[in-house]
Amino acid sequence: MKNYLSSLIFDYLQSLKCNEKSLIEVLKTKDLKYGDYTTNTPLRLSQMMNKRPMDIANDIKTFLEENHSKEFLKITVTEPGFVNMFLSNELLINNVMLFTDKKFKPNFEHVKKEKINYEFVSANPTGDLHIGHARNAIVGEISSRVLKYIGHDVYREYYINDGGNQVNELATSVYFYLAPLLKIESSLDKDSVGYHGKEIINFANELFDSGFKLNKKTEKENIDLLKEVSVDFFLKEIKVILEKIGLDKFDKWTSEKDLLNSGEVKEMVKNLKEKGALYEKDGATWIKTQQYGDAKDRVLIKKDGLYTYMVVDIVNHINKIKNGCTKMINLWGKDHHGYEDRIKASLKWLGYREKLEVDYINMVQILNGTEVVKMSKRSGTSLRIKDILEEMDKDVFKFFIVSKAKEQEMEIDINIAKQNDLSNPFYYIQYSNARINQILEKYKNEIGEIKEQTSFKLIGKEIKEQDLLKKIVEFEDVILSMNKNREPSNLINYFKDLSKTFNSYYSKCKVITDDKDLTEERINLILALKNLYEIIFKLIGIKPINKI
Repeated sequence: MKNYLSSLIFDYLQSLKCNEKSLIEVLKTKDLKYGDYTTNTPLRLSQMMNKRPMDIANDIKTFLEENHSKEFLKITVTEPGFVNMFLSNELLINNVMLFTDKKFKPNFEHVKKEKINYEFVSANPTGDLHIGHARNAIVGEISSRVLKYIGHDVYREYYINDGGNQVNELATSVYFYLAPLLKIESSLDKDSVGYHGKEIINFANELFDSGFKLNKKTEKENIDLLKEVSVDFFLKEIKVILEKIGLDKFDKWTSEKDLLNSGEVKEMVKNLKEKGALYEKDGATWIKTQQYGDAKDRVLIKKDGLYTYMVVDIVNHINKIKNGCTKMINLWGKDHHGYEDRIKASLKWLGYREKLEVDYINMVQILNGTEVVKMSKRSGTSLRIKDILEEMDKDVFKFFIVSKAKEQEMEIDINIAKQNDLSNPFYYIQYSNARINQILEKYKNEIGEIKEQTSFKLIGKEIKEQDLLKKIVEFEDVILSMNKNREPSNLINYFKDLSKTFNSYYSKCKVITDDKDLTEERINLILALKNLYEIIFKLIGIKPINKI
């Protein structure tokens, strides 16, 4: 609705020979005495037009009343220069009833379509995925689905960190637990080993039971032998878990090791050197990232000649651009904040600008009542996704883990999430969906097939019905907000509000009545709502419950 109202105000600007759409801002009001929507455009236009904001506001009011009177119940103007718009029932109903067509989706033609590389999850293949990875995975999944729904060409990527020190630590950890089973003496002690999760111990036992042999001469050679075997195993485990929580398949699994061996890294370093981006200091090679906004310069090649992690990451981002991406989105943990600037600065040195956007995920805690379930991947106490799925339904878990803004810390109380009643917001929505389906089923059984209505003269007179109409038309605004902020909690919160608004409407307004015409109009409203529910369930990746 915001976009439609913006287009009407843009008509006014064009009447002044002004094409600056950026001057238009339409906001949903919090207080209905200021209308359903308001705009501060007069304040933005004032300096450019050398005219008082209130005069401009009155001009916009007059223009809208003369040219778009059917869209508004009334329009008011308030200091210091706001135009407040009260939507007409006709506008609301016309927009809501579009959803009676199961194939309908809002028009996003005004959105510039991008070819987007969306990199998310990208957890190290050093053990099972834990709850932090789950939040990343589900936020990324819903965001990428919404971007596709809008019309973007979204290319989903998982970046596998299989070429750095973490793989050495993984292989060393597996060796530490496997060596005693094979009765091989080891120089390792528990403190020198990186990972102690039960999945590491279980994998060592599986290797032993399968007859796996360590037949190299030295301990280092045997650990090297375990690298590829261990990475392959845990990567397969990751793929199984991502499928279990309902993720679509990634378009590409990019291997850090393969990039290191491709020769592209040397070519990239050569290009940076030719551009004057590198210098030598303390035996290492540094890149001048500070020149392009980083907090300080960074080491690119260490004293021992080995590349730092960021080298391969830069190459991967270059490849994304070479593959035609007009935007790159990375979803990282909040502890990676400083890393963003160095990658962007490096890309600027190579001539690539304003293509990378980074979103961040904060920590998740699981509560069992008042007790916090502690997590540490290295100590082996992390709460794995597979453990969580034994405690609660997959869809319930997905719903709860995106119910709060991704950059905020969040807690999930298992006790609440497992409640199968209306105190649980997940089931509140599901009950609402079931109620909608029951109304439609009752109508079909008692009256017959739903007839498409071409005019609506009776609905929208009750306040609760107006509230429902207004809430439905907000859907497009929520989707468009996610085009910018990729925040699934917005969609979850909208879904909860939509269900609350519907239940309030249902308690006040009887759908199937003795008035045939009113019944037919209201049943079309319920059909539109049902189809909207299905759209949201699909975007979130949750299976609807139609009967409870």
